[in-house]
Amino acid sequence: MATEFTCEEKTYLHITLEGSAYAAGRMQGEIHQKDPRFAFFCSAVDFDPTHYGYHSLGAMQAAIERACPGMNEEIQGFGDACGVSPEKAFHYMASSAAVGGCSHMVIHPSISENRHVYVGRNYELNPNDEDLCLYTTRIQGKARHVGFSTIFMGRLDGINEHGVVITMSAGTTPPQREKLQGFDFWIFVRTVLDRCHSVREAVDLFHETPLSCYTNFLIADSTGEGVLIETAGSHKVIRWMSRDEPILISNNFYCLPEMQPDNLGRNLSNFTCIREAIQKWAAANQPYITSDVIKHILMKEYPDGCFCPFYNQGIGTLWSMVFDATDKNVQLTFGGPTHNPWLTFGYEGEAGIRTYTGVLPSKKT
Repeated sequence: MATEFTCEEKTYLHITLEGSAYAAGRMQGEIHQKDPRFAFFCSAVDFDPTHYGYHSLGAMQAAIERACPGMNEEIQGFGDACGVSPEKAFHYMASSAAVGGCSHMVIHPSISENRHVYVGRNYELNPNDEDLCLYTTRIQGKARHVGFSTIFMGRLDGINEHGVVITMSAGTTPPQREKLQGFDFWIFVRTVLDRCHSVREAVDLFHETPLSCYTNFLIADSTGEGVLIETAGSHKVIRWMSRDEPILISNNFYCLPEMQPDNLGRNLSNFTCIREAIQKWAAANQPYITSDVIKHILMKEYPDGCFCPFYNQGIGTLWSMVFDATDKNVQLTFGGPTHNPWLTFGYEGEAGIRTYTGVLPSKKT
């Protein structure tokens, strides 16, 4: 293996937060205030809420409070710790979320060996463009959850104490931002983890939350319900998992028939080969799919699997995850799944920071 790859190491953080929303925000600010991306955005122009369809910062704060209660307090604590105004913190958070390449799937209990509900997930991006932070969050009045962050307070994926799992991937890059009132994907993912007890609650929340993103979401819960939501600005379609369709798959394009015009004529062959590999893997292994079987497809190299070892070309697998919604935990790797151990995380542990080293193995060309 050593002869096939050149390896780079990256530092990952596991941050456990607890207490009030303000205290959690302040702790995050104290941890991240030296991050060069935050310094850049805090020195940028003043935040303009009209770009997101709101006539004032107050109007946007009110909408955020309705969707994700306590987020404004968290942002205030973050800003106070960093010595910046809420306007600067909002500008950073609204402007800087990156969206990577991803493969993710929900497994219905009818095709898993132990009748558990599983979600498999690989996340790909340039390692310099993401937080590389796993958060365990225990904020007063909210569900405990664990998941990877984007722009610190947002979430890219996660599972909460009720067994609700949510993952996302980019649907497409819009040619021009629609002038829609709404938020990016990260606030919806975070809100689902904070608030929801079930997939149905998450779908209700989706209908209530103003979103203007171009994102695919997979959501599952411990009862065996699962849903794929594809969004392209104002165009949104939902597909439910069932015994007749016992696996839902999402990649970096729109797969639902109603969403095909939103693929914008892109060449999708780089993504469809991964989807076809997952479908072939699922057909060969059901009804005996286990967490180890899911790890196998996540570790198998592109184009025959989900692992993308192309860090030297600006994109690679930053983490792999297998969520067990039934047992309410997640196994994951910090870095490429072929070169790093699988670790299990839940919601316990002391508040604070733990550091991990993740190996990023670039395929030699």
